[in-house]
Amino acid sequence: MNKQKELDIELVESFAVDALDLLRGFERAALSLETDASGDALRELFRTAHTLKGSAMGIGLDEYGFFVHKVEDLIQLLCVGEISPSREVVDILISANERLKVWAQGLSTNPRYVPSVEDILAKVAVVHRDVKDRADVDGGGHRSKSTTALESREDLEAVLEFYKKQGQPAGGVNKPRKGKVSVEERARRHKKLDHAYESLKFSTRKLEEIIDLVGELSSHQEILKDGSHDQESRARSAQAVQALTLRLVHELHSTGGAARRVSIKSLMLKLQKTATLLAQSQGKKVRVVLEGEDVELNSSVYEKLSAPLVHVIRNAVDHGVESSESRVAQGKSTEATITIGARREEDGVSVTVSDDGQGLNDRAILSAAVKKGLVGQDEKLSSEEIRRFIFEQGFSTASKLTEVSGRGVGMDVVFKAVQELEGVISLTSEEGRGTSVSIRIPEARRRDYDWSSLDAELKR
Repeated sequence: MNKQKELDIELVESFAVDALDLLRGFERAALSLETDASGDALRELFRTAHTLKGSAMGIGLDEYGFFVHKVEDLIQLLCVGEISPSREVVDILISANERLKVWAQGLSTNPRYVPSVEDILAKVAVVHRDVKDRADVDGGGHRSKSTTALESREDLEAVLEFYKKQGQPAGGVNKPRKGKVSVEERARRHKKLDHAYESLKFSTRKLEEIIDLVGELSSHQEILKDGSHDQESRARSAQAVQALTLRLVHELHSTGGAARRVSIKSLMLKLQKTATLLAQSQGKKVRVVLEGEDVELNSSVYEKLSAPLVHVIRNAVDHGVESSESRVAQGKSTEATITIGARREEDGVSVTVSDDGQGLNDRAILSAAVKKGLVGQDEKLSSEEIRRFIFEQGFSTASKLTEVSGRGVGMDVVFKAVQELEGVISLTSEEGRGTSVSIRIPEARRRDYDWSSLDAELKR
């Protein structure tokens, strides 16, 4: 019997929410391909798939990550021009997106939920097969085989066997509708459902207090409307309405501010789990230290920081941390340490991920930059200038393609996300000692209000 991984329910639920948000962007990009197959749309598809795959596998959702990996292979063919964004290809991407959304929704209530995906995998396999057959017929240059491409019936059967070993789908999935739904219809539905999963969290006690205030305010307003009450009662109610209105504004102001802020602790725990599972899969020993878990930040910043920080953590484990044998040879402990720290600053928050691994290899970075044509062979650059290449789109120093590395999707995603938040990313590294990536995000301050006059009014 296949032994199932232990899953952290809270992390799975958090992943489900993040996935649904990412998949809305994926769908928008897929819908735009037929009319505008721009590089932006393809990059959005590729980045989303890569992020979803990494996040899923990082918390033990291997089946989800495995399926996204196959979708990522299809997007790779689009990116390199092996296939065109035809109606059939777009339909596969949108079908995959819809299945992934159903999957994420299922995970929110059942962390072991796995829908049927064989129909989509079969279509992906056909595309890969067609590409291979076309290359054979053309007799062109030899294409290296992708480590994950489904290029034969045997490959497809191996994939389906993987899913069978995970157990039967929990709850199943709706069968595909007969007949095709037009891209325009999907776009209309997408626009209608775009805000379906937005939510706001705050204290239920605060909500009850606000409801009570509204009820009390309504009672006094009824007295003012009712002409049967004497003048003194009406005057008291008028004063009460004024005071209650001010108090209600105060409560809404404070509650609204609190509702927009969330603790970074749950994100840190997800990153810790991601690092631990990835290290285990690579046979590495890693200890993850968390600092500043009580730091709070704006919920919108929290959501946008999640995906890029996953990339940073995966880079730290995959590229930074050495094997136990290599660490011992360097005089280090067999167990590497990754520290995830958060700190509130005067006008924002900073998050730092540090490791005591091998550090950045400037020579390898420069060599990769030269091969990509980013810099001339004989140009002299400082370490800081060389390390900036890491944030270039499609840049990678990985020598081979794996489920984690080699696709050139990673730090450019982090850089773009930090830019969108108007933040700053800095990187320090010492070869043989480790690397530290720090992200600083400014946060708009709430306007301060002098509530002393209100307090005095309420005490009267």
